[in-house]
Amino acid sequence: MTQGVDRQQCIDAEALLFRTLAAVDPHTGQAICRRVETASYRDYQERRAAFADARATYTAAYKEAQKTAVGRRTWPQLAMTLQGPVTAAQDRLRDAGGDKLEQAEALLERAATELRQGHP
Repeated sequence: MTQGVDRQQCIDAEALLFRTLAAVDPHTGQAICRRVETASYRDYQERRAAFADARATYTAAYKEAQKTAVGRRTWPQLAMTLQGPVTAAQDRLRDAGGDKLEQAEALLERAATELRQGHP
């Protein structure tokens, strides 16, 4: 497939992230195939969004706390409270198979990049 990524790796990554469903085109009545995310990939994406939200909340609070001397002094106590949801969201992300799914995403992206750059 490409110089850096072999075909079987791409097939395996694709199968981990997506599946193909048979459907009927509502306008033409013809059978079509639709590529949809697997349930595990959708769950992972939801958990990744929750992790990003928790990190954004933490970062916004940090930036706000840094605006005043009192905020800078009280930040360590506030940070401990806000770090809990970030850590929990990260744990849920890893529990969803995040490492394996991220590797599959990266592999498919690398293959696509190689194809765009003209590597056969």
